[in-house]
Amino acid sequence: MSAPPTLDDVRAGAVLWHEASRARIAASGADRLPWLNGAMSCDVNALAERSGARAAYGCVLTVKGKLLGDAFVIADRDALGAWVPAASVPTIREQWEKYIVMEDVELALDDARRLLVVQGGRARAIVEAAGLAAHAASLDELGLGGGSLLEVEAASLADVTARLASAGAIALDEEAVGALHVEVGRARWGVDVDETSYVQEGGLERRAVSFNKGCYVGQEVVVMLQMRGRVHRKLARLQFAEGGPRVTAGAEVELDGASIGKVTSVAHRGGRAVALAMLKSAMIATGKQIVVAGVTGEITGEAG
Repeated sequence: MSAPPTLDDVRAGAVLWHEASRARIAASGADRLPWLNGAMSCDVNALAERSGARAAYGCVLTVKGKLLGDAFVIADRDALGAWVPAASVPTIREQWEKYIVMEDVELALDDARRLLVVQGGRARAIVEAAGLAAHAASLDELGLGGGSLLEVEAASLADVTARLASAGAIALDEEAVGALHVEVGRARWGVDVDETSYVQEGGLERRAVSFNKGCYVGQEVVVMLQMRGRVHRKLARLQFAEGGPRVTAGAEVELDGASIGKVTSVAHRGGRAVALAMLKSAMIATGKQIVVAGVTGEITGEAG
């Protein structure tokens, strides 16, 4: 088995994966865009200002500002859908249905489509070479130079994946996708953040929140935390020069012999490790030495 692509490989090329853990909630009706704008943290209304397929990344929050899930929102022609964690669909739909009052909006679970993600510096060129650009929505999920999201009919998933691979995209399995997210320092739902988390704890405010749009569910808490700069824990990036395989998810992170949090996800490469860990925010400082499972490492910054 060949080694997984490095970050430089992705910047110079492109990788591909199927977001199998997500499901599409379709929103229809004349008020679908402004209504979803009020149900999520990202600027959904801005999608109306662009032509073709377009996408945004945001969060679904409770009124108390806790996460219900993150979502890729894709608009294409008259279609609008939010790709949310499949396990969170019942909870998210229950909340969303409560907020449909007089609006012309209907929600439905769409089982007929699948979500493909292409990321990297050549992502758009590869999508075009595969003849799929017409309905590919641009979104740089990894921050590595570009990216596209494609909604694909379930029956066509294998064929579309093969076309993208033939055009030059490297297909990744779930483990490799997770490793890339760790290496770029971006939180994943159900791994690094969950229903107990605030947006700022995972560093999601940098890419999933619009601070310029109108009101949305959970906004008051998000803005308060942003203005005060006070969350008790935050997701941080760690690196280890040696003993990488001993660093595992769930391990305690120690500073001066005391636990300051736990590792949430790890990527191993060449005997070394990089990791994400939810730590006491007051303890996070770039260059600070920490110990995990007897292995010395350092904090390299906050995630996000």
